[in-house]
Amino acid sequence: MRLNPENEKKVRDQLAQRLEALRQRKGLSLEEVAAKSGVSRPTLSRIERGETSPTAAVLGKLSTAYEVTMSQLFLDVDSDAPSHTSWHSALRWRDPETGFERRMIGPPRRGYDVELVHSELPNGQQIVYDHPPLQGIEQHIILLSGELHILCASEWHILCEGDCLSLHLHDSLVFLSAGRTLARYIVVTRRPQ
Repeated sequence: MRLNPENEKKVRDQLAQRLEALRQRKGLSLEEVAAKSGVSRPTLSRIERGETSPTAAVLGKLSTAYEVTMSQLFLDVDSDAPSHTSWHSALRWRDPETGFERRMIGPPRRGYDVELVHSELPNGQQIVYDHPPLQGIEQHIILLSGELHILCASEWHILCEGDCLSLHLHDSLVFLSAGRTLARYIVVTRRPQ
């Protein structure tokens, strides 16, 4: 189900504020973030002003530049997130380029090392993450429906419904929805302590 425009704007504005706050907390200029991420300064500026929504690939680059998980780009670990997240209230974000949608069903929380994200990638679409946000970060990908091909460390893994792939990320990561329908999957990320 597609996000309505009002919710998309709310999430885009929240993301813009969070990215600007994260950059300032790290003491970085837009030029420094551009150099670290490979995302142009004008694009970063438009994202921080809420004028445009970044793609999943751009968020991946920003995760690496800030050394945080993608979920932490949206929400601070130190925020007082409730311990119960309902499906309908979970923060949802949609990639404007691929239609990829992520729903944070287990957002970053103080005192917890694990994050859970429900993802939907339309068939025929792919997302490329050039680098992991943190070297060796642990991920478990559980395919709920569809078919998902994942390229990690020069090896393709083909996931069918019910399969789980466990990884420690050190290289680029490619997700390809290769079935007849969209790929629905859960990503469990364990942040290093």
